[in-house]
Amino acid sequence: MLDHEASASGEHSLRRWLESVGLSEYAALFVRHRIDLDALPNLTEPDLAKLGVPLGDRKRLRRAMASPPGAAGTTTAAASAGTVAERRQLTVMFCDMVGSTSLSAKFDPEDVRDIIAGFRETCVRVVKLYDGFAARYIGDGILVYFGYPNAHEDDAERAVRAALDIVQALSTARTSGQPLVRGHVPEVRIGIATGLAVVGDLIGQRTEERASAVGETPNHTSTAFHPFVQQLKFALGLERDGIVMPPFSNLEAAITAAKGDVERVAPLFGALLAIPTGDRYAPLDLSPRLQKDATVAALADHFAGLAHDLPLVVAFEDAHWIDPTSHEVLDLLVEKVQNAPILLIVTGRSEFQASWKLQHHITTSTLKRLNRPLQQTFVERVAGARELPREIVEEVLLKTDGVPLFIEELTKTVIESDFLTEKDGRYVLTGPWHQLAIPATLTDSLMARLDRMGPFKRIAQIGGTIGREFSYELLCAIADTPTAQIDAALDHLDQAGLIGRRGQLSDAVYTFKHVLIQDAARSSLLHSERRRLHARIASALAEMYPETTEREPELLAYHLTESGQSEEAARAWLEAGKRAARLGVHLEANGHLRRGLAVVQGSRDMPSRDSIELELRLMLGYGLIAAKGYGAQEIEDNFARGLELGLQLKDEEKVLGAIRGLWIRHFIRADLSKAHDLSVELLRFARRQRARDGVAPAEQATYFVEAHRSIGMTMLYRGRFLAARHHLQHAVRLHDPAQRRDLAERLISPDVLSLSYLGYIQWFVGRADTARQHCARAISNAEDMRHPYTLAFALVFGAYLCQHLRDVEGTRHHAGRALAIASTHGFLHWKRQAAILHGWARSELGDVEEGLSEMRAGLDGYEAQDSWLASCWFRSLLAQGHARAGRPEAALRALDEALAIAGRTGDHFFLAENFRLQGEITLAQVGRAAASDVEAMFKRSLRTARAQNASSWELRTATSLARLWRDGGRHDEAADLLFPVLQAFEQGLLTPDVTEAVKLANELKPATS
Repeated sequence: MLDHEASASGEHSLRRWLESVGLSEYAALFVRHRIDLDALPNLTEPDLAKLGVPLGDRKRLRRAMASPPGAAGTTTAAASAGTVAERRQLTVMFCDMVGSTSLSAKFDPEDVRDIIAGFRETCVRVVKLYDGFAARYIGDGILVYFGYPNAHEDDAERAVRAALDIVQALSTARTSGQPLVRGHVPEVRIGIATGLAVVGDLIGQRTEERASAVGETPNHTSTAFHPFVQQLKFALGLERDGIVMPPFSNLEAAITAAKGDVERVAPLFGALLAIPTGDRYAPLDLSPRLQKDATVAALADHFAGLAHDLPLVVAFEDAHWIDPTSHEVLDLLVEKVQNAPILLIVTGRSEFQASWKLQHHITTSTLKRLNRPLQQTFVERVAGARELPREIVEEVLLKTDGVPLFIEELTKTVIESDFLTEKDGRYVLTGPWHQLAIPATLTDSLMARLDRMGPFKRIAQIGGTIGREFSYELLCAIADTPTAQIDAALDHLDQAGLIGRRGQLSDAVYTFKHVLIQDAARSSLLHSERRRLHARIASALAEMYPETTEREPELLAYHLTESGQSEEAARAWLEAGKRAARLGVHLEANGHLRRGLAVVQGSRDMPSRDSIELELRLMLGYGLIAAKGYGAQEIEDNFARGLELGLQLKDEEKVLGAIRGLWIRHFIRADLSKAHDLSVELLRFARRQRARDGVAPAEQATYFVEAHRSIGMTMLYRGRFLAARHHLQHAVRLHDPAQRRDLAERLISPDVLSLSYLGYIQWFVGRADTARQHCARAISNAEDMRHPYTLAFALVFGAYLCQHLRDVEGTRHHAGRALAIASTHGFLHWKRQAAILHGWARSELGDVEEGLSEMRAGLDGYEAQDSWLASCWFRSLLAQGHARAGRPEAALRALDEALAIAGRTGDHFFLAENFRLQGEITLAQVGRAAASDVEAMFKRSLRTARAQNASSWELRTATSLARLWRDGGRHDEAADLLFPVLQAFEQGLLTPDVTEAVKLANELKPATS
C-alpha cells in the first residue's frame, strides 16, 4: 500500500512539473517508461531522442531539467517497535453497525463492502474531530480510545459528543446530500465506558495527532486591541460596563501624561474607545488601513511614554490568545523598550510565535515542569502550616507531573475533601487510603472544587457564562439572586482562590484565576440553562450597556450566538465585522464575519437567512482580499455564493458586488477567459440599470465606468490592445471625480486606475508620449488624494511604463517609492511587484546579482499568493538579469517558463517580446551558427506583434530582425522591413527603441542608394 501511494505521489509531482514548464503532453510517456523526478537529471539527449521527443522539445526539457524541483526525499519513519504498557484513565467507545449480517441477503457483496466502508469512514471522521484513536476494526465495528495516546481533561465528554455526532451524521445522511450505497443508511449502536485500564501492548503507532486546546476564550482572541483597550479603560475608569462616559478632557490628560501628541492621538483613542470627540477635533481623514496603523503606533508610543518619569513594568499574560492587531502593538512596543526604563514581561504557551525572540535586549526563558523538590515545596506552601500525609503528597506529585496549576488545584481539592481531617496540627486520613480518591485530571479537580462551593457554585457558573472577567453590576442583573447571597458567594469564591477582585464591591470587576476554572464552571451547566443565561446576558448588554455593545459588538454577538438567537447573532457578527473593517483590522473583521456565517449555516429556519448570508459573504470576500491578497480560494467561494444569493434575491447591487469580486479574483490569477466573461457581465448589468426607471444618470455612469474599465484591463493582458484602449477611453471619459468621496470603501481610486491602465496601453500602440502624460497625471492625482494604496498602485504602473520604455532610472525611482509605501502599509501585492521591477533596474544599472536576488524574492512571494497576472513578463525580466550575468541557459529556462505560463493563462500581452528575447539570447549564446533558428524566433515575434496591433513590440522586433539580416548581408530585406515600421511612429522619438531603429535605418540607407 505504501509503495502504491509513493508511486502515485511521484507521478502527480512529475505531471505538475511538466505542466509548469509547458510540456505536459509528455507526462504519459514518462510514466509509461517509469521516469520520475528522481530519474530526470540522468536523462541524456540520446535518451530523449529514443523516447521520440522532437528536437525543440528535447532542448526545452534539457534546459528545464537543469534545475528541476527536488524530488520529495521524505521517507516514512519505521513504525514503533512496540509501545510500553501503562495504567491510565481511559474512555472506550465501541461503534457497532446494526443489522450488518442481514445486508448480505439484500445487497451484492461489493455493495455490502462499500456500505461497511462508508460506515467506518463516517465514524472515524467524527472520532478524529475529537482526537479519538481508532484502535481496532472488529468486523463491522470500531473500537475507539479517548485518552490514549494523548490524554485530555475531557476525554469522557469527547467520547459522548463524538457518539452523538456519529448518530447525527448517520441519521441525516439521506437528507444532507451524502453519497449512499444503494440508498442504504446504516444504523449504529454505541457503548461508552470510562475507567482505569492497562493499554499499550495491543496498540500500534497512530498516524495522526492534533494538539488540544481546552476552554474557550470569547471576547479576547477576536477583539482588536483588546488588552490595550482594557488597560486604557482601567486608567480612565471605564472598565465597568455601563459607566457614564467621562469628559473627553480625561482622555486628553491621560495622553498628555504619557507625553503624547494630543492633537494626533486623541481622535484615534476616541474612535478606539467609542468616545465621541464632538467638534473638538476634525474627523479622521484616514483609510481603514492607515487608521489601524496609526492606532498601533499611537498605542505603542503611549505605553512607552508612561515610563518617561518613572520606571514601568508591563505584564502580558497568556499571549497565545492575543488578537493579531494587539500582536502588532506588542511587537512595536518590544522595539521601543530597549531604550526606555521598561520591564516588559510576556508569558505564553509554546504556540505563541514571537518575531523578536533573538533580539539582544530580549531574554527568553522556557518554563519547564517543576522538579520534584520544587513540586514538594509547592504542595507544602499550598497546604500551609499543616503537614499532609506522605501518601497524599506522593499521589499529588504523581498525578500533576510538575504542572504548577495542577499541583495547586489538586492540593486544594484534597484539602477541601472529606477524606482528610485536622489532628495535632497536621492533616490525617479519615479512613483507608485509596488512590482513585484523587481526581485523575485537572478538569475533574476543578469540578470537584466547584462542587464543594455548595450553593455558591451557582454564582461561579453565572460568572463563567458572562466571561473570564465579569462586573459585579452585570452579575447582579443576571443572577436573579438576593444581593446578600451574591456577596457571600463572591467572598467565598475569592477566599477559595477561584476568582480575584479589583475595586470596591459595587464597582468591582472579578476575574477567574484561570480560564480553565471559568470553563469548568460554565461547562457544568446544562445546555438549556446555559442558553437561558446567555440570552439574559445579551439582553442586559443591549439594554443597560449600549456603549459596550457599540465598542465591542462581538461581545453581544457571542452571547446571542450561545443563546440560540440566530438572526440577531448573525446581524451582530456582521456589525462587528464592519466595525473592525472600518478600523482597518481585517484579520479580526474576517473572524467575526466567519462566525456570522457559521451561525447562518447552522440555522436553516432563520427568516432572513439568505439576505444576511449575502451581506456576510460579500464583506468577507473583500475582507480576505485586504488581509490575504487575491489568491485565496476562499475569496472565490464567497463571491460565487454571494452571486448565487444575489440572483436568487434579485438584489442588483449585491449582484454587482459579487461579479466585481469574482472578476478581481480571476483577473489577478490570470484566469483571463473567466475574467473576460465576468467583465462582459458587468457591462450587461450597466445596460440593465440604464433601462430601469429611477436610476440616476450619475449612478448609471458609475456602472459603465466599472464595466468598461474591467473589460479594458482584461483585454490588455490578452493582447487585444486596440479594443482595450477603446474601453478604457470610455471609462476615463465617463468618470465623475466626485467618486473619490467613496475612497474609504474602495481599494484604488477609479480615475487613477483607469488613467494608469490607459497610459500603459498607449505605449503598446506606439504612443509613448501620451502614455507618459497619462501616467504622470495618474500619479499626481494619487498624491493629491493622500490614499497610500492608490499611490502605491499608480507608482507601480509608473514603473511598468518606464520599464517598457527602457527608462532604467525612471523604473528604479517609481519602483523604489512604491516599495517604500507598500512596505510601510503592508500592501504585499504591490510590494512584491515593486521589488521585481526595482531588482530589474538594479541589474540593468550593474548591481546584477543583488538585482537578481531581489527579483527572485519578489516573484516567489507574488506567485505564492496565486497571483499570475503578468508573471510571464516578470519571468522575462528575470531572464534579462540572467543574460546580463552571463548565464544564457538560465535566461532561456526563464523564458521557457514565461511561455508556459502564457500558454496556460492566456496572458499574451508580453508574448511578442518573449519570442524576441529568445532570439536575442540564443544569438548571443551561439552566434551566427544559430541564425536560422533566431530568424524564426524573430519572425514569430513579428507575427504576434502585428496580430495584436502592438506597434511598439513590432518596432523592437523589426529592429532585431533587420540587424540580423544586415549582419548576414541582406541589407535590402532589412531596410524594407524596418523603414515602414519606423515611419509610422509619431511619438516617443527620443526613446531608446526609436533612436536605435533610426540609427540602424541610417546605416542601411547607403545599401539602398
